[in-house]
Amino acid sequence: MNTTSPVRRMDSASARAARTAGREASVFAQVQHYRRERRQRLRTTANGARHQYSHDQLAEIVSLAAAWGPYGGPSSEEVYVRFGLSLAQFFDRLRDAVTIAPCDTTTLDSIHAWYPFARPIG
Repeated sequence: MNTTSPVRRMDSASARAARTAGREASVFAQVQHYRRERRQRLRTTANGARHQYSHDQLAEIVSLAAAWGPYGGPSSEEVYVRFGLSLAQFFDRLRDAVTIAPCDTTTLDSIHAWYPFARPIG
């Protein structure tokens, strides 16, 4: 025979629901905290990695991009032979180059026209 009253069972069920909701909120908060920290780490890593290039290499990347811009950009083979980079890496460095390296405004305007994704992120 069950001696637990219906009221006590209700309280027990609502307490379980509250604990479950509290755990879910806690997990959600932990996930949000992890995501914020991860984004910050990635930003810090990306910013640190961006400044590891020499100005000569950045100038050469800008020069190659400017020379090949009217023809649709350099081929992946050309980029790999000259820099040892994939096209995606080349374009990432091109974006960094137009942000970091000193370029004349005509060259920058041309690069932005030919490579619209090369605009600085910010």
